[in-house]
Amino acid sequence: MRPAITFDFHNTLIRCDPWFDLEVAGLPGAVSHALWEAGAGPDPQNRQEMTEVYRALRAEVIIHGNELDATEGVLETFRRMGYVVQSDAVPPIVDRLFLTLVAESEVIDGVRDTLGHIAELGIPVGIVSSAVHHDFLEWTLEHHGLRAFFADVTTSASSGYYKSRPEIFRVACERLGVAPDHTIHVGDSFRFDHLGGSAAGLRTIWFNQAGVDRPDGGPQPDLVLDSLVGAGPLIAQLLAVPVDAR
Repeated sequence: MRPAITFDFHNTLIRCDPWFDLEVAGLPGAVSHALWEAGAGPDPQNRQEMTEVYRALRAEVIIHGNELDATEGVLETFRRMGYVVQSDAVPPIVDRLFLTLVAESEVIDGVRDTLGHIAELGIPVGIVSSAVHHDFLEWTLEHHGLRAFFADVTTSASSGYYKSRPEIFRVACERLGVAPDHTIHVGDSFRFDHLGGSAAGLRTIWFNQAGVDRPDGGPQPDLVLDSLVGAGPLIAQLLAVPVDAR
């Protein structure tokens, strides 16, 4: 069985804090404001409450693991608040809000060389990301000239599973045509990338760029990196270790 590698997106490959803030907090408020400016919705004077309702919804998604994409999350937030709008007016606004943020994204140091090294080895590479707007990842990778490195991009929006569910990793492996136990996942979140990937049967590399303490107990990462600069050979070396030798 051939090996494969999957990467997390935010703070592993790409950094874009405005995108993350929109995803987890500000999206419904921004959409409601755009609807109001277009004369398609009431004056959104309660944007803070809207943010709180949306954040609570996102917390629920993390717990049960069944994802709502960006439009579904906005509409569910509006429904919970009794905010009535035409549902077909929401998707184009959501697209525009996310597309605007592509230019604010930046590539993490070492990513290009690491992906280039893996590409030379002919190893299939994918992305596994908890992201409510799949196209933002596609747009951003294209913007930075990175999309060609990836055979697949699996998001929570496209798969229906948040990273709190092992199914999202299994979906990614199926799309890559590889087995989980021959796949390594690289990501910055100990909880969602390492523990989530491990629960799905993947080996893991914890990208601990922030230098946080490693939690005690439980499964430990196969490798810990504090930088992706020069990481290609290290990742390739780990791929060469037989699964039975873990």
